[in-house]
Amino acid sequence: MGVKTAIGLQEANALFPAYSFTKITPTKNGIIDTTYILQTDTSAYILKKYERELGTKLQIDTALLALLSANNLNTPKFLQQNQAWILYTKLNGVIPTNIELLHIQTLARFMAKFHNISKSFTQAAPFLGSYNRDKMLRFTKKHYFVYYKKLCS
Repeated sequence: MGVKTAIGLQEANALFPAYSFTKITPTKNGIIDTTYILQTDTSAYILKKYERELGTKLQIDTALLALLSANNLNTPKFLQQNQAWILYTKLNGVIPTNIELLHIQTLARFMAKFHNISKSFTQAAPFLGSYNRDKMLRFTKKHYFVYYKKLCS
């Protein structure tokens, strides 16, 4: 499930008229937020709606993505927000059907670079300090019990 809030191509174009989207595809992966892939004649984008309270999380995520991008880490870029909808660039790639050692090594290298770059990212400290893990676990247990069982250990 990658969509909780339905939106059509005409509505997406009304939200971000400068892009002239030609195709909208709902995603199938994801458990909490609504995510679509939007295409124009030349590019692809991610349209996301966070389905939970964000507070300052969006500003922190946007600043973190900018920092990672400035340090040449291949991450999406925040483009624009309209109402609750956020538009990002889309990275090339596919979700592998069979995980192999190469995938794990690539992910480990990415995470090592990510942590090295973000270790001095002080904007996240207030968010992480106020992050209520127990509240999020209760929410996950109530709404996504299958995933909660996977995470409970």
